[in-house]
Amino acid sequence: MTSRVIQLTLIDALATGVTLRRGEDFLPHLKKIKDSLRDTRFPVEKPGK
Repeated sequence: MTSRVIQLTLIDALATGVTLRRGEDFLPHLKKIKDSLRDTRFPVEKPGK
């Protein structure tokens, strides 16, 4: 488990570094990725329902 968390942290740090180096021109691409992943998320249940 510990090694998996370390791997995910390293990948996250690398992805963040690449994104920062690409600059603000990369933001529309990130929004497109985020929007395309929206349908794959589990629905969030609201408390009391």
